[in-house]
Amino acid sequence: MTDSIVDLIKSKLRIEDVIEQDGFPLPKRGRWRKCTTPHTGGLVVDVQGQVYHWYSRNEWGDVIQWVQNQHKLDFKAACELLCRLAGLPDPNWSGQDPAVRLAARQREDALEVAQRVFMRWLLKSDQAVAYCAGRGWKVWQDLSDPETPGGADRQPGAVMLAKLGYSGEGTDEERQELRGELIAGGVDLDSPVAVAILGYRGDVQSWAAKHNLEGINPDWVERGYIPGIFGKNRLVYPHLVNGRIRYLSSRGIIEKFHYNLPDILVGKRQVFNNHVYATATETVVIVEGQADAISWGLWGYAAVALAGVSLDEEMAKLLRERHKNIYLALDMDYTGINNAWRLAELLGPTVRLLPISDPGALLLPLNSDLQAKQREAIEQAGDYLRAISAVMRWPIGEKFATYPVDGDERQVKDSNDLLRSMAAAGHDDDKQASVAKLLLDRAPMFVEAVTSWAGAREGAARDEAIKRAVGIINRLDEFSLAQNKGRLAKILQVTMRELERMLKAAAAQATKERSGGEATYTWGEYVDGWLLEYLYDRENGRALLAWRDPDGKVDSGFGVAINGRFYEPYPPNDLMKMGSIHFPSALGDKKSIAELVTYLRMYLKSVYIMPSDKLTKLVAYWILETWLYDCFSSTIYLRAMGSAGAGKSEFVLRVGLACYRMMQASGTDTTASLFRAVHRYRGTVLIDEADISYSDTDNEMVKFYNQGAFKGRPIMRTREVTLEDGSKDWETVAYNIYSPKLIGMRKDFKDDAVGTRSLTLKLVTREMPELVAAGIPLNVDEAILAKAQAIRNLLLRFRLEHWQPEIPIDAAWFDLSISPRLNQVAGPLLAIARDDPEQQEDIRQVLRDYYQETILNQSMTMTARIIEALWKIWKYPDLRKEMVRVDEEGNSLIKIGDVTRIANEIMDEMNDPDAEDTDEDVKRSRRTEIKAQRVGRILREELMMQVSDRRRDGFWVYWNEPRMLGLSTKFGVNPDNFGPQPEKAKPVQERLA
Repeated sequence: MTDSIVDLIKSKLRIEDVIEQDGFPLPKRGRWRKCTTPHTGGLVVDVQGQVYHWYSRNEWGDVIQWVQNQHKLDFKAACELLCRLAGLPDPNWSGQDPAVRLAARQREDALEVAQRVFMRWLLKSDQAVAYCAGRGWKVWQDLSDPETPGGADRQPGAVMLAKLGYSGEGTDEERQELRGELIAGGVDLDSPVAVAILGYRGDVQSWAAKHNLEGINPDWVERGYIPGIFGKNRLVYPHLVNGRIRYLSSRGIIEKFHYNLPDILVGKRQVFNNHVYATATETVVIVEGQADAISWGLWGYAAVALAGVSLDEEMAKLLRERHKNIYLALDMDYTGINNAWRLAELLGPTVRLLPISDPGALLLPLNSDLQAKQREAIEQAGDYLRAISAVMRWPIGEKFATYPVDGDERQVKDSNDLLRSMAAAGHDDDKQASVAKLLLDRAPMFVEAVTSWAGAREGAARDEAIKRAVGIINRLDEFSLAQNKGRLAKILQVTMRELERMLKAAAAQATKERSGGEATYTWGEYVDGWLLEYLYDRENGRALLAWRDPDGKVDSGFGVAINGRFYEPYPPNDLMKMGSIHFPSALGDKKSIAELVTYLRMYLKSVYIMPSDKLTKLVAYWILETWLYDCFSSTIYLRAMGSAGAGKSEFVLRVGLACYRMMQASGTDTTASLFRAVHRYRGTVLIDEADISYSDTDNEMVKFYNQGAFKGRPIMRTREVTLEDGSKDWETVAYNIYSPKLIGMRKDFKDDAVGTRSLTLKLVTREMPELVAAGIPLNVDEAILAKAQAIRNLLLRFRLEHWQPEIPIDAAWFDLSISPRLNQVAGPLLAIARDDPEQQEDIRQVLRDYYQETILNQSMTMTARIIEALWKIWKYPDLRKEMVRVDEEGNSLIKIGDVTRIANEIMDEMNDPDAEDTDEDVKRSRRTEIKAQRVGRILREELMMQVSDRRRDGFWVYWNEPRMLGLSTKFGVNPDNFGPQPEKAKPVQERLA
């Protein structure tokens, strides 16, 4: 709970705002903002790190610590005050024991109390100050204006910036002072953290049991003594995270002796961040020791000292995520050099290796009495140095190769040595910073250095080295690989084509090694909670996989290990190379549904003259649905109809390029090959000229259309197989043909299985002036392919973010004012947008608009006139009395002959000689009187109304009001327009004066 309160407060309040509100004005720009009020003692706020430093008071911390110190409040009261300032409700402490609440910061408080004492002692110790000066660190910066009085307005030097302390000599007076400060700070002197500071004498075993400490050091138990950091003449380094001390480490200033707080008492050892470091800094230098990190801070760069912490994959990943540019500047001895290469493998190929002295001039001694392993390590470090030297032009010559110590010259081996060398040469901080920048600018990437190392090898050693180098090159992202491939091939002394072949081979070998054997190839699937998708980049002919893991993280690469098996994409085949099937090429950015629909509409309007804006949006939604069709139990097709030359082929192709895995079926020679392809790739099937392409296989294609719209309805086929004994037999094979389908055709099939499962767009021929004016290319060119590729990449991310094995559809989402077929389209889209009511309403409105256009056309047909005739008979009392009969079972019946007569009367009324004939059905109705036989067929076959058997007086249709209401909606007939209408009051027109 405590952590969540702190995080919430910090998310709502900026530390600089709180400090200004307390009466300490700050500049409005820059990361480090010094208080402008005179005599505030060096109050500086780091707005990037969200911490403050008050150097004259030895005070620092986060926003909560500021309020505690300024308002004299404890942690709980400080949080409550800040919650009120942020407009947050007061924290609920009742569910947490006060001891537990205080323990959240007690350890850090104890370390901070101790370090403030140690900082005070350092300022009083000439010996400690002299040691720091020998390291090149000042307590206070020199005053730029000698007339400025000292004291509160002095600028802090390295010692103050790093908050260094001195552990003291271990006198009784010092111990009492430290104990008193800890007690005043509310620290329990018997607690593990206090023991880590002061030490402990007594029954260690009993003390450990009291504090539930397991695995206590047996030497402590035997000696009855736990050593603390206090005393021993040590320089104390505070390890801060977000302004709070998490750990202390120390180094002897007389004897070279390091001491770190025991893990069992204060937790795991922590890295040391210098005072410039913040998680948001773009550039960071990784160094070995705390002194090196402090030195880089003086040059203005963020640095992290490992300080004995082993950098693992988790920490490396965190550094890569936080920082754009990472440099490795470890010690220039054989251990440091070899370690730098090991760490570089973890940090990635673009981490830069930063030698502190000239790698071409540094000699590593090889004595004759060295053991074989040590000799091998030194020789390896020498090879690494030569490789770095080959790809780095050393920028500072022989300068700063040594530094003076007690009258002798020593070789520069780490960053602090370099600082001392430059300081001895009379370089001030600015000149030192310019040298540091030169080194950073010239530092080569690890991938360059390892390629240089491999290229210089010979014989069998070269083969192994090249394998290692190629494996690291393969880890470059696509842009970095494209940017550096030519140079890396030259360094490796191979051709570009040879390097590309090696990269592919290395990727395949890596997959086999990671899977413990042969790779499992896939076109994409859902396995053990992982969603895998196939990627194909047609420019370089490379296939990759994209995936979403069970935790929802989306990524891509050459392959992925899942539960001990390594999955990688099938090698690209001719279907992909020749454009018969289109996959995404990479992961696009994450976009909302509204943004994706906007991109799709822009794409559609740029490649085709769409019939209307409403239909453009409808097609955009349909494309979106193809990317999640397999989350639902059924799908609906998109059909384009028109005469020859209407642009059907171009329409379905250009729409299909944005769909999920669009595959062209027109090139298949048999239905069997089509079924196999759909079963394998499971994408959107494009069938052009559908009414003539498979004219000799109508029955099979009818099944394909009928069954392919529903999940779990495969097509069965038999095939001949050879048994183990050599005999022949037959087995049944099921092909999954469930998929979206994009169909172009001139007219309906006789059994219109397509029309009943499709959204249908009627297309008209466009003339050249129209196409030129709209900027529509006549053919699918590279520009269109590139646009479609970018769209597919965005939609791939959408699929990976939203796909589920099954997405439920809530019946409450359906719109009763549109047809069931359109609700079938709406259901999946509304389910996808279930968390966005505004987007759901937009989807409904698009489908309503489309439906209104549909029923407008329907309302102009002869069928609509028959529906109107039925309503007219039913609604007008005189006609109802004359023409409606009630049978013995209470059913109302209307004679088909009467329906025919009334329908013809309605059409006669429409025969206005001044009207313009605009619809073929209307024209026909005005020329030809409808016959009763046709009316009966329409009632029975099209309207699905119940018609009686032939009786003595003819055929009768059964009145079914719910059915009639539904048909009226479908055909755009308003029943309220029929029957006696209430009289309307006549408006009274005022007489004009």
